[in-house]
Amino acid sequence: METKTYYYAVFKNNIESCSLDRKSSKDETGEEFESIYPENAKVNFYLVLMNGVRVIFTKAVAFNTIMAIRAVIF
Repeated sequence: METKTYYYAVFKNNIESCSLDRKSSKDETGEEFESIYPENAKVNFYLVLMNGVRVIFTKAVAFNTIMAIRAVIF
């Protein structure tokens, strides 16, 4: 953000390495990091989906509680 430059992802057929601001996806030895697991994207999607379902459920319970209290009082 210091350079006021915006970056975006571009996909090519053959990706050899990835770098940004002189930092690369490979370490100093030239080997790729072992902590990058693209197969975990599905697990992350399900975690985000479950959090969304929990938010919707919480809103539904709160709204139904408010409507029930309003029906009893008025």
